[in-house]
Parts: sequence; structure tokens; C-alpha cells
Amino acid sequence: MATEAKEVKTEHPYVTRLAGVLGGSPIVGGRRIPVWHIADSVRQGRPVEQVVAEYEGRLSPAAVYDAISYYYDHREEIDHEIWLNTSDEALAAQLRELGAYQDERGAIRFRRAPGQRRQH
Repeated sequence: MATEAKEVKTEHPYVTRLAGVLGGSPIVGGRRIPVWHIADSVRQGRPVEQVVAEYEGRLSPAAVYDAISYYYDHREEIDHEIWLNTSDEALAAQLRELGAYQDERGAIRFRRAPGQRRQH
């Protein structure tokens, strides 16, 4: 029997959090669309109409504007999420935590534990 993720409503009608979905980060429209992604798109200069078009009808202009409003109300949190999801420094730190690294070609490699054999 599958359990449904518990939805946590916010003060913004289009923004919720779902336990177990994107680490509980705020999402838009009950979909797996993170607020940080919309905020980052707008910060980079994309007009709302373009952001709506990029999601091919899955988001309304009202949902995008609400996500932007959420960003301004929770700027520190969302700026941190943008950093975690877009910066090379954050990626390197996350890889270190997992015992992994990025090789010279950009591929992510995991270190084997001592005595662990390579799987074929």
C-alpha cells in the first residue's frame, strides 16, 4: 500500500511543501516544480510569460507570480536553495559528503571502500 506524501500548505495559495518530494522544499502548483527554480529563472531576467511557456501549460501565470512572491517573503531560504542547486562549490561539497568526486571529464565517480571489488 503506497503512502501519500503529506502536503503542508504555506501562506501562498500556489506554494506547498510535500514531505519526501524534493527534500520538502517549497514547490508550485502541487507539482515537482521547485520555487527556487522559478525564482532563479526570473532573477536571470526571464519574463513570467517565458517561464509559464517553459512549463508547457503545467503552471498558470498566477502560480508563477505566487512563487515569485514566496521568494521575496522567504528570500534567504530560497537564495540558499538556488546556491545549493546551481553552484559548483555546493556540488563539490555534496559530492564529498557522498564519498564521490567529479573527474577531469566532468563525470561523477564514487570511491570504493577498501577491499570492495568492482562490479561488472
